[in-house]
Amino acid sequence: MPGTAVHAKIGGGTALYDALVMACKQRMGPRNWQKPTRRILVVLSDGEDNLSRTTREEAASEALKAGVVILTIDTDPSGLSYRGARILQNLAGITGGESFSAYNQNDVTKSFTSIRDMTEGMYFLRYVPPDASKSAIHEVEVKPAPKEKFKLSYANRYVWNP
Repeated sequence: MPGTAVHAKIGGGTALYDALVMACKQRMGPRNWQKPTRRILVVLSDGEDNLSRTTREEAASEALKAGVVILTIDTDPSGLSYRGARILQNLAGITGGESFSAYNQNDVTKSFTSIRDMTEGMYFLRYVPPDASKSAIHEVEVKPAPKEKFKLSYANRYVWNP
């Protein structure tokens, strides 16, 4: 109606999962199997979501389809949102990423330094499933040589959609 004021409520709502889906679909786009690249999405959040139309599982699925590694930084200053921290850890873990906590400026700097170091040391492995004509979710396990002492972070599932 003409002359009707619209009042927007600021704060109090988060659509984390919708934002992840949008970033994966609209910003990252589909994975190019002919030209594989590292795709990293850094998420700063308290892990809470109360407005999304999509679910956490749908957001994780879109990240896997796009070949995105999610790195999360938990920004809950109280450190009391165990649920939010678990959600961020879950999203990172599913995609082969890591989760960090940043409750003050010093923690943020340390988190981004760790992310920089981590991404500089990342490798990209490519595997084509035996029945490459089928689009499906596949599970994979990567193990270091028996005497190697380093941590592997990787998505234990991937979506093959050539």
